Amino acid sequence: MLLDYKLGDMLGDIVACKIRELNGVKTLLVSAYGLDEKMTQDLIAKRCILGTVKKPLRLQLLLKQVRGGLERTELIHSCLPKCAISLTHCSSLEVSR
Repeated sequence: MLLDYKLGDMLGDIVACKIRELNGVKTLLVSAYGLDEKMTQDLIAKRCILGTVKKPLRLQLLLKQVRGGLERTELIHSCLPKCAISLTHCSSLEVSR
């Protein structure tokens, strides 16, 4: 799901974490503004978002972000049952093509 950071009465980071609590939909946070790097890394670590996309949206970049986020999610889910490593370590692995 694409979620805009600047919403009418609240910010997208709060909404993204609520969405994760409710149903775990994979979310990319979209903004025309530069977002705080620490905040975005915390949201990724908490699995509230897969990543961020800057407006204006470019289709190729958006597709790359979606694919990368889904690959990281699949990697995390595939490595957890097979090995005794922490989620933090597993999620820091990079997917190479």
